[in-house]
Amino acid sequence: MKNIFITGISKGLGLELCRSLLRNEEMILYGVSRTMTPELEQLVKQYEGRLHWQAFDLAKTGAIEAELFDGFITPGTILHGFIDNAAILYKDLVVHINSSGLSELMKVNVEAPMILTKCVLRNFMQHRTKGSIIHFSSICAHDGFNGLAMMGASKGALESFSRSVACEYGRYGIRSNVVVIGLLEMGMGFSVNDRQSTGLKSRSPLGINTQYSSIEQMVELLLSDASYSITGQNIHINSGIR
Repeated sequence: MKNIFITGISKGLGLELCRSLLRNEEMILYGVSRTMTPELEQLVKQYEGRLHWQAFDLAKTGAIEAELFDGFITPGTILHGFIDNAAILYKDLVVHINSSGLSELMKVNVEAPMILTKCVLRNFMQHRTKGSIIHFSSICAHDGFNGLAMMGASKGALESFSRSVACEYGRYGIRSNVVVIGLLEMGMGFSVNDRQSTGLKSRSPLGINTQYSSIEQMVELLLSDASYSITGQNIHINSGIR
């Protein structure tokens, strides 16, 4: 059995990844989100004993270690993978930056993943697990979009962090990678207007938005032993946009 820790599972990409991973009977998921949605509640009931859920606001970065890694994921739980999915969107023009909005964005999108990664790494090393860490980034970290400068900056910071984690802990067999997502119908897909969406499609050789199935299969690969030589990478899934 493989124990996977995943954040932001109440809706969107996180919820769909839970559904996909739980089809594999060898997977046990430990998931957190701020709220319980009807869809998540149904999934927890359907996979009782294999999907463990904890309500937690990742903006409470000072409570992560005590509440999630002493209480929810106990020291005796052997983790094999971490999927850093949770993120919030703060959309505004740079001249209108609000310090409270920016602070919350950085806490959830940058500070929380760093602290979570610290705790996951300790779990991996304690149990001598050659674990896999998967962060999600966005095309807005590599291209300019009106109103998404802060979001892009937060994801760019995460990409840099992941590369250093791969460098520091590769000697333990631990891998860290980032999946950089293009325009998905969930998540960032709702943050761009029709003109931007059309422009992205026109830059894609395939002429389509990012398909969820490609992300699902990449995550499954990165969690598996088949990807043992893949670390420190930004893996772009964006229908070929350059």
